[in-house]
Amino acid sequence: MRLLPEMKAIQRYQLSPVMRQSVQLLSLPVMQCAEQIRNALDTNPFLTECESDDALPDVPVLASSSSVVKLHLEGRYFQENTTLTSAYTECEGLDDAASENFKADLAADLALLPLDEPLQVCLAFAVEAIDERGRLPEQLHDIMPQLLFFNRYQHQWETAVKLLQAQCEKGVGARNVRECLSLQLAELGHSRSVGLAKQLLASLWRDQSLPSDQRLALRLDCSQNELQQAKTLLRSLDRCPGRQYDQTPVQTMVPDVYIYQEDGCYCVAPNTELIPWLTVHPDLNEWKAQVRVVDPEVKRLMEQAEELVSAVRLRNLTLVRVAAELIARQTDFFHLGEQAISPLLLREVADTLGLHESTVSRAVNQKTMHTPKGVYEFKRFFSRSLSTVSGEPCSTTAVKAMLSDILAKENDKRPYSDVELVDRLGDEGIKIARRTVTKYRQQLNIPSFKERYHASRY
Repeated sequence: MRLLPEMKAIQRYQLSPVMRQSVQLLSLPVMQCAEQIRNALDTNPFLTECESDDALPDVPVLASSSSVVKLHLEGRYFQENTTLTSAYTECEGLDDAASENFKADLAADLALLPLDEPLQVCLAFAVEAIDERGRLPEQLHDIMPQLLFFNRYQHQWETAVKLLQAQCEKGVGARNVRECLSLQLAELGHSRSVGLAKQLLASLWRDQSLPSDQRLALRLDCSQNELQQAKTLLRSLDRCPGRQYDQTPVQTMVPDVYIYQEDGCYCVAPNTELIPWLTVHPDLNEWKAQVRVVDPEVKRLMEQAEELVSAVRLRNLTLVRVAAELIARQTDFFHLGEQAISPLLLREVADTLGLHESTVSRAVNQKTMHTPKGVYEFKRFFSRSLSTVSGEPCSTTAVKAMLSDILAKENDKRPYSDVELVDRLGDEGIKIARRTVTKYRQQLNIPSFKERYHASRY
């Protein structure tokens, strides 16, 4: 078989360096993008910040939303409202040092005990296995399944756990909720209420539910008043005692875009404090004309500066345009709440703005906006539709809001099952299956009917 030379014409689609840089910046969250821009400003002498981009194109607001939304590309709103970023700057870089210090202090105290080596090894692993709730894994192999020596020292493990629990306070070192509550009750001494609370706790875990208060009082041989005091004592106990050692401040969410009201309209402004407008050095073009031979490294920096200026410009403009379209389509949300959110897909916004759907997806992923009602993710305003009795579409976000409102108003003594929730939503004109209600309830982190019923009895 002879091999002959052959020519083929292949057509490939390849992004330009400017477009690759733009796609990368658009995909990054605000803090990572700001860090990349700060690094570029520190390392590239041809880059500089500016209050406004003179090369900004004319970005008209769509005629359908021109009476609702205005664009303020200079970002002047931020100079009057700097509390969010300043608060984030104070919290930036903090970690769980308080929790690590607690473990270090606990390990140092346990190291002072005169113990043999196997018990010290078990204690060291027990201290490291304490999670953020202050608990240990229930099963021994959940800690270090690959360490076979635990089979040799398994009889030492229970002793190590008891020593750890005795050294700690408020139930730290427990392996489940029952043990955590029992340890806290043991610290309260001996009294009538504590004894009833222990019996109540044992009855709850044995029967998985509690009878009526009258039958429970007869079983425990106590009055209704004493029973209520025991229940109040159990409710006052901390199920996650380890969180008291976590003193990490809550980090403030920094928005990519600001939405505020002015003259009856919603104004959209980019966060130019963190993502400023960039420009190349004003003398760059004159310098390039005078110098005939340019060093390759200098030329690379010059090209990077021009690419980054274009990429930042495109990122800010894309975010502002997408945010303006979302505000125009979901204006009722700011007046009526989540139940007024209408169905909206990425494709609809992309078609309206003349963008690709993937571009809109990058623009809304991990992006937030600061609105008069609070800070929301861009994705919050997108929702699929469900059918209704009237035939008008209803967004899944609105259905979740209805479901949350129904559950908030339910009787604690008689909570709704998922089937009853379907009926209640049907009364509101929503056609929905039981499995869909179960999925939405789980997404809202709402317990099941049995768990809510047992919690009300408890």
